Amino acid sequence: MNPDSKPIDDLDRGGLGLAFAAFVVWGFFPLYFNLYPDAGAWETFAQRALWALPAVAAGLLIAGKFKAALRQVARPKALGALAVTTTLIAVNWMTFIWAIQNGEILQSSLAYFMNPIANVLLGVALLGERLGRVKWIAVGLAAVGVVNQALVVGEPPWLAFVMLSTFAAYGFLRKVAKVDAGAGLLVETAMMAPFMIATVIWLEAAGRGHFFAGPAPAAWLILGGPLTAAPLFLFAAAARKLPLSVLGLLQYIAPSLHFVFALVLGEAFTPAHAITFGFIWTGLALFTFDTFRGGRGRRRAAVVPAATDCGPTRA
Repeated sequence: MNPDSKPIDDLDRGGLGLAFAAFVVWGFFPLYFNLYPDAGAWETFAQRALWALPAVAAGLLIAGKFKAALRQVARPKALGALAVTTTLIAVNWMTFIWAIQNGEILQSSLAYFMNPIANVLLGVALLGERLGRVKWIAVGLAAVGVVNQALVVGEPPWLAFVMLSTFAAYGFLRKVAKVDAGAGLLVETAMMAPFMIATVIWLEAAGRGHFFAGPAPAAWLILGGPLTAAPLFLFAAAARKLPLSVLGLLQYIAPSLHFVFALVLGEAFTPAHAITFGFIWTGLALFTFDTFRGGRGRRRAAVVPAATDCGPTRA
């Protein structure tokens, strides 16, 4: 049975648990990437991408989908799209890790709060989708928040823009390519692997690597792979059990946790920052309300366009 045909009050509890676990893991990434700051952003990124490859392959083997994944990505069109998405997700991961390790978690929170709106704007610009008045007002409120961040706070959210634009474009291309999340990430990490191996070798040769500094640093760097793969498979399983509108609401768990961790870790949060997030949160509230008020068909198209088994991979 299609999960989007089920009543909202008759949700699959197992699906809810899977989705909640996936978004909580993504939400705790700022803490993980701050546990061992001696490993800089480049090393952390390279090791994460490198160890994600065997983790994703193992997940597909356990699920009995490895051969199906290989068949799915063997199409030239799919491989061409995945070459582009590999670049996008690499830039996204690197920017995210750099932001976390340099005290810019609020920018990560800002980016992923705005992701649903960015997805819809891509649909309008590239797929000819139309927005109603309420959603345009929501977009306008989010835009006011960004302008406030740039002009009043005096900190143009460049990192948030890079994370948002690469992630939204990544999700759009993955949706068009129609490749399952696990299969796509398998190819993407495989395409990254030669560059990541070269980066790790260069860092170790230059005396800047930490993989051989002891068992704890090595375990921390290796853990980035499973932590990348696990929420992806949890989310894919949840997407088969839950309406996309519910997944659209649950996705705010991750940026909400990022926001909390930014404050806990001592990032500056002034009244001007509060105005920025206030406009964005108000826009999201209107956006979500209008989405639920519309028909189930509109929810499928507008809330979380890439929230399917072909969906994107979180930072």
